[in-house]
Amino acid sequence: MKRHTEYRLLGPTEVLDDGRAVALTGKGAAVLALLVLNANRVVPRTTLMDAVWPGESASARRNLEVHVSRLRKSLPSGEGGAEITSRGGGYLLAADPDSVDVNRFERMIESGQRALDERRHEDAIADLRAGLELWRGRPLEGLDDYAFAAAEAERLEDVRLGALEARFEAELALGRHQAVIAEIRALANAHPARETLRYQLMLALYRNGRQADALAAYAQARRHLVEELGIEPSARLRDLERAILQHDPALALEPPPASEPVEEPDPGATALRTFLLAHVNGYARYTRERGDEVGSALARTFVGVARSVATECGGSFVELRGDEALCVFGSARGALRAAVELQRRLRDASEGGGRFPLAVGTGLDAGESAAVEGGYWGGALNLAARLSAAAAPGVILATETVANVAGPVEGLRLGAPRRVALEGFGDPVRAVEVIPAEPLPPVPSSPWPRERRRRRRGLAVAAVVALVVLGAIAATVDQLLVGDGSGKGAIHTSGGSANPHLTLTAGTTGSSGATLVLRGTANAGPAYRSIVDVRLYAAGTTRGKVLQLWVAAVSAGGGRYQLVLKPRLRPGSYVAQASQSYGGGTGVVRSSTVPLAVPKEAAGAPDKHGRLTISAPTPGAAVSDTGFQVTGTDDPNPVAGVGYVQVIAFGGTDLRAKRVWASTPVRLGTDGGWAVGFGPALPSGPYTLLVRETDARGFITGLSRTVGFVWSG
Repeated sequence: MKRHTEYRLLGPTEVLDDGRAVALTGKGAAVLALLVLNANRVVPRTTLMDAVWPGESASARRNLEVHVSRLRKSLPSGEGGAEITSRGGGYLLAADPDSVDVNRFERMIESGQRALDERRHEDAIADLRAGLELWRGRPLEGLDDYAFAAAEAERLEDVRLGALEARFEAELALGRHQAVIAEIRALANAHPARETLRYQLMLALYRNGRQADALAAYAQARRHLVEELGIEPSARLRDLERAILQHDPALALEPPPASEPVEEPDPGATALRTFLLAHVNGYARYTRERGDEVGSALARTFVGVARSVATECGGSFVELRGDEALCVFGSARGALRAAVELQRRLRDASEGGGRFPLAVGTGLDAGESAAVEGGYWGGALNLAARLSAAAAPGVILATETVANVAGPVEGLRLGAPRRVALEGFGDPVRAVEVIPAEPLPPVPSSPWPRERRRRRRGLAVAAVVALVVLGAIAATVDQLLVGDGSGKGAIHTSGGSANPHLTLTAGTTGSSGATLVLRGTANAGPAYRSIVDVRLYAAGTTRGKVLQLWVAAVSAGGGRYQLVLKPRLRPGSYVAQASQSYGGGTGVVRSSTVPLAVPKEAAGAPDKHGRLTISAPTPGAAVSDTGFQVTGTDDPNPVAGVGYVQVIAFGGTDLRAKRVWASTPVRLGTDGGWAVGFGPALPSGPYTLLVRETDARGFITGLSRTVGFVWSG
């Protein structure tokens, strides 16, 4: 009777024999998983040994043979069963491809994707759901300690997320946006860097009549990308935000009938309202000092100018709210033009025979709002008011929403986005300054110049007093620690060793002499700090400004230290001095000063990375040896245990991408040579290697040039 054997990797690794689970051990499960992932293909013994027993070359072959023998006894045999055979230096697992759940999963996902491309949305959903239902948990669960299993689990998880995105696309095409919002939101929050999920969430929310929530989802995505990764959202996501702001008909589930022509909307005129708040700086004090009649005249002038400007630019004046004028527009472009024109006219307006005496700050934001008793209520109105209060006199600030909706506006430009801290808002708001192409009349000067001068004078006096106090403190500390300032070694004790010592020598290396080598002997023992500070001063003094400060670790055995580095220094003469504290910081010993010259050739010197080089692989080489080692040289390292190197690998040639492998740091040899075994579990393909040098504390002291090669291990 034919058996039915099933290999399940989409969850804990399992083998089912006619529905009954086969017992697997840890190492045996790892060997079987690697054979199943390569079913019907020969897997070399070396690959199995390196994957399951890395670094155990002596016993790995024997262990592999033992576990393969156990698997042959445990797995079902006969027709339909499992058969592991030895083939040409490796092992082969003969299995029906459909008996492996990973194969069935990927086949169903491919079928669903084809159906989606052909707009057979129901078929696509059925195939994608069937494939996703095969998952029982994290792939290869229980084998997370093995590099091959972790890499395969990560790949399968990415395929699963892609399948979910494809299913959501089909569901949205069928108008099921309300049913999938919760599921998309949960996945988007769990995977904030996947912009497709955020795009689908925004579209589902918008089609469900939740425009504000859709825009909030975009803001959340942008905040994560900018703050965590330092990048802006993709053009696709930005275009969707603009389309939502403009109520673009293309976002509707069904386009309007062809018989009904659709007018192209003005990018600046949307169903959203754009609010303009103009804030008169110092209005309350001005009225209090000059009387209500003067204040009322000022207000009438302000309202008259604001009303006429708003009407001319397609908006309306709503109300005067104390020292603020509120105007509302259906066009973001019109609102921006009105903000500039308002500034221009107020600076030219007459009030008692002169210009408008007070400066005005302006804020703009766009969003949904509700009409309330002749006015408006909404978050955009509140944000515009806060921006107007935060704007400097004569400055116009607009949110990025206004800038995106308006697009390019003739006669003005927008400054670079910047963060503005606003009262009542936890996080700073990103805003842009609106700058007219033609210069405006000057901003009115403050009616209270004496007070401003008094404030500046007070700040200057406080700064001088602070500098005097800091100078006195610095002088006192310098006298205590440095001594007479002659540059000779000085010892200040407080219960420390009777004969502490500290030496320092300085030199250069490299073809241009731009790489510094600082080394010496220090005090070792529990009473002394295991760190030496090396300070660099201008030539001739150790009492001036510290130009550079470096820290070196002291070796426990011989009490030696060494620094090899390439600082950014102007060509010229310097002096260096080392110091080491002891007695819990109660005492310090200093070395004699040593001169140091940086030659002119150092500027723009070609040896950017000193002598840290990669010897193997050579650039462009193809490597297939699983025992391959990355080798290279560095500056000689006579102080044992001070210098370390670590090899880092990036996929392809993009060093901005996440690294795919990093070696364990290894100590430099006394001759500067080093060798690191390359990761045999990495998939075949092009890689770029970079080597970094660190000291004993992990601080980076050097970088190599990159080397690209092709790995086919």
